[in-house]
Amino acid sequence: MEPIAIAAATLAAKWAAESIVKEAAKSAFTSLKPVYDWIVVNLRGRPASEAVLDNLAMQPNETTTIEAVALIVNEAIQKDPALKSNLDALLERAKQDDATHSFVVQVFEGARVGKIVTIGTVNGNVTI
Repeated sequence: MEPIAIAAATLAAKWAAESIVKEAAKSAFTSLKPVYDWIVVNLRGRPASEAVLDNLAMQPNETTTIEAVALIVNEAIQKDPALKSNLDALLERAKQDDATHSFVVQVFEGARVGKIVTIGTVNGNVTI
């Protein structure tokens, strides 16, 4: 699986979750919406994508949803290098946004991660 497929699915899920709680408009995560929009615009209408995109809108934080979105993104970018190039550019812009650094972590080589904790500034005791 292409790492950008996983990254795009994760960013889109984050944006969808933000919009569900009506915070997207006020959020600092404005660089996520173009990734979400790219996925919806480029994958809507494909038979295998409809149910996955519906789940993205309804259950964006579910691991199975993110994995399914990553699969359909991966399939699309494998078939069309122009789509991959466009998605690469969107993800590069998202990486430049300091607000995304709090939750975007790239893991390569097929690693599975159970939980990732990112901490900016800590004052006092922390127990994880």
